[in-house]
Parts: sequence; structure tokens; C-alpha cells
Amino acid sequence: MSVKKRYLFIILIIINYSLTISAQNTNSFAHLSRDIFSSINSTYYGGTVNIYQDPSINALIDKNIRINKKNKVQGYRIQIFSGSGTSARVEANDIRREFIDYFPELDSTTIYFDYKAPYFKVVIGDFRNKNEAFQEYHQIKSKFEGAYIIKSKINYPKLND
Repeated sequence: MSVKKRYLFIILIIINYSLTISAQNTNSFAHLSRDIFSSINSTYYGGTVNIYQDPSINALIDKNIRINKKNKVQGYRIQIFSGSGTSARVEANDIRREFIDYFPELDSTTIYFDYKAPYFKVVIGDFRNKNEAFQEYHQIKSKFEGAYIIKSKINYPKLND
């Protein structure tokens, strides 16, 4: 089969497939709730993109999200305190409050207490790589001179829009 005939054959298959999809009854999918694919359904330049999916796909995606939230991924954090002794827990809380006072614009949900006997540690952030950590490290280092970047298991960081 020549190259031109192959391209024509592929184009005909694509046209047939797109006509089949557009002929589906959209009412059977009306019960689907808003999901991650809903943001793709929209109108661009006069054309419309619609995604129809089986409800079991939503269940699988939700299950995958729950599993991934439990698992942690290798990344980096900034350690601003490490101490042991009877007052270490109190010091760690004080350092945390001090950090929030100095940097109210940073997400306070990414301030973590890490306890590995006998050390209490305060670590900041969920950075996928060292370059991301360096962006905030220089700012934090100005107020917390003992801060440094450590390799750590992190929660999945939020992606920027």
C-alpha cells in the first residue's frame, strides 16, 4: 500500500471515529459529577471539546489520588531547627510561630515537626527538587541563619496553574 493510501485510510478512520463519538447520546452521561476532565470540556475558537467517560474512571482516579496522598515522594525541605532535651518541643513550637510571624505569605501547612528520638526538628516546604528549595532558602536564611536544605520524603506539592 502506498504512503498516500495509508494517510487517506488513517484520515477516513479518524473521521469515522469522530462521527461515531458525536452521534452518541449525551443524556446517558448527564449523571457524571464535575471531575478533573470537566475543565477540558469547553469551547475554543468556535469549536467544542466534550469528554465522555465511564463513571468507573472517576472511581479509579479518586482511588489513585487517595493512594498517592498516603505515599510520600522523595524531595527536599528546609530545616530551620533541630534540638533535643526537655525544652526542645517548646523551642520547636516557638521557632514555628516565629517563622509564621516572619513569613506570613508562605503556606503554613508546609511547616512540619519531625521527631526522631531524641531530636525535635522543624522543617519547611515540599520541594520536588533542590532548585525549588533554593528559591525560598535564601529568603529563610536571612532570618534563620542555621537553616539548610535536607533531602526528605515530602507530600505531593501543589502544582502551579
